[in-house]
Amino acid sequence: MGNEESIREGQSSFAAISSHGVNIGLDLEDPWNLRVFEDIRRSESYEPESTELILNYPRSDDTLLDLGANIGYLTLLAARIVGGEVRSIRLNLPAVRRLLMRNLALSQVTNVRVHPEALSNRYGIASFFVSNGDTSLNNLIGPIGPKPF
Repeated sequence: MGNEESIREGQSSFAAISSHGVNIGLDLEDPWNLRVFEDIRRSESYEPESTELILNYPRSDDTLLDLGANIGYLTLLAARIVGGEVRSIRLNLPAVRRLLMRNLALSQVTNVRVHPEALSNRYGIASFFVSNGDTSLNNLIGPIGPKPF
């Protein structure tokens, strides 16, 4: 199973875990991060279909987009596979962006460009809704209920 290391940093509980040759740091106080950690610990991957798609991607000089990258799990996997650039796009809170940047440093990837922006079908200014406690629920649509795990 994945290698793991728990550390305490300030007020938050963090854990680092390895999956398919990349290191991912997670804030275990965030329900989504905790689910990712538990999935990797149990089965060595998160979102197994997406993981397999990326792991079986033919190595090339392509540019790959990770839309909604959050902490960068799929971004990190893609950075190891593609010979070109990975563009990680996700409007995140500063704490989540710091975790994404930390994960890029942990896995020592250099072919990723982070775009702290949101995507929409139209140009303009929009409100960004922030969930209390679950970063996977942050969005441009509006408040939504908790995700069923």
